[in-house]
Amino acid sequence: AQMSIVNQSISIPVISGDRIREEHRADIIDSDFPISHHFAAIKSLIKKANKSGFEQAELEEGYFVEITAFDTILSKIKGTDNTKSHPLIIQKKESVFKRPDWCRDKKTRTMDLSSFESFMREGGQFPRNFTPQSVLPFSAKDCVRLMMGFLEIRTILNLDLLKKKLEETGWNVREIKPLSRVPRKDRGLTGEFMPELPNEDFLDLSKSDGNEIYHTIIPLTLILIALSSYYKIDFILRAVNEGFDRGRIKKPTGRNVTINFVRESEVLV
Repeated sequence: AQMSIVNQSISIPVISGDRIREEHRADIIDSDFPISHHFAAIKSLIKKANKSGFEQAELEEGYFVEITAFDTILSKIKGTDNTKSHPLIIQKKESVFKRPDWCRDKKTRTMDLSSFESFMREGGQFPRNFTPQSVLPFSAKDCVRLMMGFLEIRTILNLDLLKKKLEETGWNVREIKPLSRVPRKDRGLTGEFMPELPNEDFLDLSKSDGNEIYHTIIPLTLILIALSSYYKIDFILRAVNEGFDRGRIKKPTGRNVTINFVRESEVLV
């Protein structure tokens, strides 16, 4: 990873027989716009949840957050004969009905991400496209609580609103379905670093600058990073629109790029 940053390029070692070759996958482009985030609001909700056990709020239009302090809940219901009837447990169960209308509307497309999902494993490996909870700018105690499961942060994003905001800035938006994995059977290389190429294309975007059409893809990873980093919707919009401005100037053709948001160091530990 360090060499990729230095070289501004991502290459993957591919093993073919007794030979190893480097396959170029993408160029790294630095992006230095300021990162807008919800850390202050979430810290405030965590403080409230530490007392109440559970808090929820719509931090901006289309961006909803729920905080559950399980250690607080357990301490409050400790010694209760029937925990299911405890007011705090009932409040937690009924909280879904207090979510914004768009969260409960089955016609509205949403993305729901819990901090617990960072615990999932597949083949002994953890998710690679989540922001590590240890680098979030919360107190050391709260970072440990997140990593141990005593504290949960759940975010829900209104995808229809995201699409609307993209369209308002001139983008034609098409959702790509389904998200799947594309086997690399045509290679047949033993020991390849990534025998399957994940197809994580999420939104297909196109936009005209008057002379040419600019085309790009929003990968699912960008959405997951934004949600697991608790960045505002504006972060996604700026990342996409900056790409349009950069493409209009440099006019790349068939170029795969990944973005290094250099100012993340200002907001993450």
